[in-house]
Amino acid sequence: MVNVKELSISGHFFESPRRRGGYWYVSDFYSGKILRIDDDGISEEVLKIDGQPSGIGWFSDGTMVFASMLDRSLYVFDGERIDLLADLSDLCGGLLNDIWVSDKDIVYCANFGFDFDDRADPRVADLISVDRGGTPKICAAGLKFPNGIVTINDGKTLVVAETLGNDLLTFDVADDGTLGVAKRSVVYGEEVVFRDFLSTMAQLKVAPDGIASLGDDRIYVADPRGGVVHRSKVGGTSEVILDLGRKESPFAVALDNSSGRLLMLVCVAPDSHPARRKLSLDAKLLLVGDLGEF
Repeated sequence: MVNVKELSISGHFFESPRRRGGYWYVSDFYSGKILRIDDDGISEEVLKIDGQPSGIGWFSDGTMVFASMLDRSLYVFDGERIDLLADLSDLCGGLLNDIWVSDKDIVYCANFGFDFDDRADPRVADLISVDRGGTPKICAAGLKFPNGIVTINDGKTLVVAETLGNDLLTFDVADDGTLGVAKRSVVYGEEVVFRDFLSTMAQLKVAPDGIASLGDDRIYVADPRGGVVHRSKVGGTSEVILDLGRKESPFAVALDNSSGRLLMLVCVAPDSHPARRKLSLDAKLLLVGDLGEF
């Protein structure tokens, strides 16, 4: 049985958790803040923008990179000032969302693809890559709400959660960061056919959102639709390792094993509805241990 501790912090909607230097980092969408948090939930503000931060990462020189959802742009933060890295608004079909920075300083960027919050008819989205100089390009096309991203296999494989695809996709990564053909390497249900919003959503068995890995083939997957966190093996089976009983939804996860035992941070909220989240401070962070072997 897993051990779950609720940290002593609340927010509007926590997302895109990362572990770095003994601290957890999270975005709180509707406060405009990126926070650094210790294992007891004591937090400090890293930065604040007049907007909505989401995905977080770092270049190899320690410069923070983060996604700004509403203006669909990537920014860098050197500890003192925020600068624009790339305006992706012409390449995003929906809000800019999660990102992943590779060990070659390439930023892979996901976006909604359509107006999810207003329940528009779903459309596929493109995955975008941005190099250290800020040059963007489409690196994979036709994804069904690409969301959480990680690399495994020493950076040779990129894993992308398709929130509206019932799956995790994998791509072979070339030395220059170019991606190969997408493979449905973790399958939770039949391939989704996009129709109107409600009939598309009705096809979902699992809606993979934020994901995390320690670099091996085990991917930890937040599933807000089911109220659970899955541990899935690329090309293999899955198991539920945390079940919140549909009372709350996990939207993202991060991992740490620096202490010799595996810890998982889970971003939890009652829902993801912007109007409700902006007015509430009931988002939580759960620290989960004793995750066992798989």
